[in-house]
Amino acid sequence: MFCSNCGNKIQEGSNFCPGCGSKAEVNNKAIVKHNNATQIEEVTDLGQLETKLKYFLDTSEEKNYGKSLANSLKAQLEVVHVMQNPVLCKSAFDVMLQSLNDAAETLGDGNELRDIQKRASLMTNNMVFFFDAYICYREDKSSEEGRQLLMKSCDTLAKTANDIFDAVGKNPAMIKAVPFVAGAKLFQNIIKEGLFKKITDFIFKKSRLEELYANYYEFLGSVIEKIQRYKHLFGKSVVLAELIHNKKEALAVYYNPLPEEPTDKGIILGPTLGILVIIVILFIILGVISLINLTPVNLDNAAGNMRAAIKYTGMANIAALVVTSIIVIIRKIIYNRAVKKCYRNRKSMEENLTEIAELYTA
Repeated sequence: MFCSNCGNKIQEGSNFCPGCGSKAEVNNKAIVKHNNATQIEEVTDLGQLETKLKYFLDTSEEKNYGKSLANSLKAQLEVVHVMQNPVLCKSAFDVMLQSLNDAAETLGDGNELRDIQKRASLMTNNMVFFFDAYICYREDKSSEEGRQLLMKSCDTLAKTANDIFDAVGKNPAMIKAVPFVAGAKLFQNIIKEGLFKKITDFIFKKSRLEELYANYYEFLGSVIEKIQRYKHLFGKSVVLAELIHNKKEALAVYYNPLPEEPTDKGIILGPTLGILVIIVILFIILGVISLINLTPVNLDNAAGNMRAAIKYTGMANIAALVVTSIIVIIRKIIYNRAVKKCYRNRKSMEENLTEIAELYTA
């Protein structure tokens, strides 16, 4: 038998896998009988998985082996594309939905349609879960939590892919061996990085994370909008309901960001510093005059002019402080109103998302 986690062979009677230490479970989905022999091909990276999916897609179309299955393979292929490049998630999700919709249209109401609905929910969840786990891992690659999340997301992808491969393998005349996708080994290949990538990630970490987060939340918003449009494709789904419940707060915060708080120091200090500069310049002028002509009359006149200048600059300073104080108060009022509006919008959006989630459990 083979390990359901990593795909390594387990001796009969063993309770644990020698490769990853997981509890031994027979993975019948990964094994088929062909010519009286068990044949299995292990898939350990996303490139291999994409190749296998394309091969089975071409073979199923060539042999006309069920349009529903062929479209499911197309949909699963888009999940792999997202794992290879999360930035492509929105376009990949559209293609995935179209493929699953085409698969559902070839079926009537019944078990086969419910199977497609289950796949649609799982594939959607796989895309979001992987993107979420990928960002968590990229934020801090030394974090055990991030590694565990990413490993789990790879495992959920593997299980969905193995389920489809199992459906293909039910026709032994179609293929010679069924692939088995090893989730743990997919994870190891995803986190494998060269020196150049490590250096560029270190230098551009902040900007790349910001871009990833922006793509992630835009993708989430698109997912929720489209699963409503294609509700017939998902049916009742606890998976999607929980997905929306878990992400509603983060989405509300992203789409309703707090306004930038106004900085008042520059408004208040600007006029004051300007007046002080004028006074300093006047004192310099008085000093120059006293050096040029030291007669008492000229000095008295210069001193009188200086006192008048200081008086008027002081009045101007007070007027400037009054005006700027009024501006600061007005800006604060506007800011507080914008903050309240933002929180109202967040609450409203969360309530709307809660209603959407309940549609999939009602």
